Order: sequence, then C-alpha cells, then structure tokens
Amino acid sequence: MNRNRNIDFDIYKGIACWLVIWGHTIQYCYAGGQEFYENLVFRFIYGFHMPFFMIISGYLFCASCHRYDLRVVLRKQIQHIAYPLIIWNAINFLCKLVYEAGTVHSLSDFAKSMYQSFTGLWFLWSILIISVLVAEVYYRTAAPVQRGAGYLTVFVILILLPAKIEPCKTMNIWMYPYFLTGFLLFEKKDAIHQLKSGKQNIVKYMSVALYPVLLHFFHYEDYIYTSGVNLFGAEYGFTRQLQIDIYRWILGYSGILFIVVVLQLLFQKSHVKNALFRLFGNLGQITLQVYIIQRILLEEIFGRICKLAVSYGGGVNLITRNMYLYNLVLTPMIGLAHLVVIYKLIWWIKKHKRLDRYLFGENSLIS
Repeated sequence: MNRNRNIDFDIYKGIACWLVIWGHTIQYCYAGGQEFYENLVFRFIYGFHMPFFMIISGYLFCASCHRYDLRVVLRKQIQHIAYPLIIWNAINFLCKLVYEAGTVHSLSDFAKSMYQSFTGLWFLWSILIISVLVAEVYYRTAAPVQRGAGYLTVFVILILLPAKIEPCKTMNIWMYPYFLTGFLLFEKKDAIHQLKSGKQNIVKYMSVALYPVLLHFFHYEDYIYTSGVNLFGAEYGFTRQLQIDIYRWILGYSGILFIVVVLQLLFQKSHVKNALFRLFGNLGQITLQVYIIQRILLEEIFGRICKLAVSYGGGVNLITRNMYLYNLVLTPMIGLAHLVVIYKLIWWIKKHKRLDRYLFGENSLIS
C-alpha cells in the first residue's frame, strides 16, 4: 500500500471504475434492447457513478492547482487527457471505417463518422474542457465574489456554446456542477472531516436513506442519455424537463453522499479498509486506462458479439431470463472477466514505457 497517496480516493475511484464495467456489462448483454434502463442494478449504478467520478476529479484537480501554476496545470492536462483522446479516438475512427465501410458513401458521411469518433470517450472530454475553464477562473481571479461570478459564467458558456464546437455539450453541462463541487470542497475540507468524525450521525444516516428513496423514482426519461438537459425544445416540455434536470442532479449528489458515507463507516475498521484497498486500490490508480480500453473490448467487441448471438438465436436473449441470476451472478462474472483482461493489457503496456507514454500520455494531475 503506497502511503504517499490518499488511499481513500484510490478506493473511491476503483469502486467507481468497477461500477462502470458492471453497468456497461448489464447494458450490452441486452444486445441492443432498451430494457436495461429499468434494470434495478443499472439504475442504482447510473444514478451516481459518473457524478462520483467527476466530483473526485474536481477535488483532486483543485489540490493540483494549489501546487502548480496555470501553465503547468494546462500542460499536464493536455499531456494526460488531450493526447490519449486524440490517439484513441483516431484508433476508434479507423475501426469505424472498417466495420462501417458500407455506410460511408460521401465526404459528408466521412466527416460525420470522423466527428462522431473524435467526440468519443465523453467523460475525458468533459474533464478536459471543464478543468481548463475552471483553472482559468481560479488563476485569473482572487476575490471570492469574482471567482463565484467566473464559475457561473463558465456554466453559462457551456450552455450557450454550439454543440458543433463543444464536444459532448450535454454531458459537460450535466457534469460541471459535480466537478465544481469537488473543486470547492477541497478548500472546505472541514466539512468532509465532520462527516468522517462521527459528529454528524443524523446527517450521515439521512444521506444513506435519501438515495434509495430518490432512486425509486428514477426511470427511463430521467437518464441524461434519453432526455438530455435542454429546457427549450425538450421532448417533455419546459416544466417537465426542468423537473428532470433538478431531480437528476439531486439524485447524483445523494448517491455520492450514500457511497461516501457507507465507505467511511466501513473504513473505521482498518482490516475492512485494507481489504477494500486490495480489491479496488490498484484499480483506482489506472482508471483512465481502464475507461479507454473497456470502450473497445466491452462496448465495441463484446456488444457486437451479444447482438450477433441474439440475432442467430432468433431474437431470443436467454441470458436475461432470470434477473436475479443476471444481475448478481452472470453480469458480475462477465464484467470481472473483462476487467482481468483489461488489467493484464494495461500492465503489459506499462512494462513498455515508450508504448505506455505513446498510448496514455504523461501522468495526470488528477490522480
């Protein structure tokens, strides 16, 4: 166990990374069907797991901003995030040209395919765009009021920028409050220490109870992927879309509180914390690599295999017949198998320093 790192965050990120793998396994085993949106485990995971990742990223990024100047921060973000984005989205584009060759009939089709490929890996795009904008405000303003106005201005910019020049616009809007919350929490660490100290037990237990209650109302139209965030021209109308947006953000925050409080209660037992670190700690140190590789192995290759299997089976998906077996045995096992393969690939790449740097860039400030 590397005591120079904050192992709490390694565990947090490792668990969040596992939830990404498990959630994608549940999704792609449905072989293109939409029923996974109402799957109970999928709903539990997707209510908070990416907001959890983003709030951690904001917290750790603020710690880096306290240590480095703006030029170093921006350089590191470009080296560790922008560079892998270009490399892996280029690989994704080349793959799309191969397996979608019959659908590219014009220059317009080619350009559309390229744009879709290079806006892939949306979470990394969101971290890159949001962190750069927040850093600009942080370093160029000093007074709290000016900074607050600057952070609000960034949110307005994210809303107003045309989607064609802002990769993953909808996701950026959704993720920004979580990143900024994590960023600001670093400067308000006393609030976190109070939650960890045991002095606010009522807050702890209420936060643990809130997420399951709110999750009961989380359904198809509440996902960011189905309803987006745009209040104007929304399919459900202005009022209903506003309700969805507010509910989705509150659900994310309550889910983050839920998982943090539960883990902090478990961390009170050192042997439990050590066991969690052995299970998730190393995974938490390579989340960028896992996120990138799972997109190819799990989302692209495995997802296509599932669709072919159901197609050759006459449209019958045998694996989803028993939901208890599906959620608690089959998908965790399939997800774990993918994770083992991904893990071995990453550590093989790490042994080749030049290849590792070429594929995944320099070490991140958000780590």
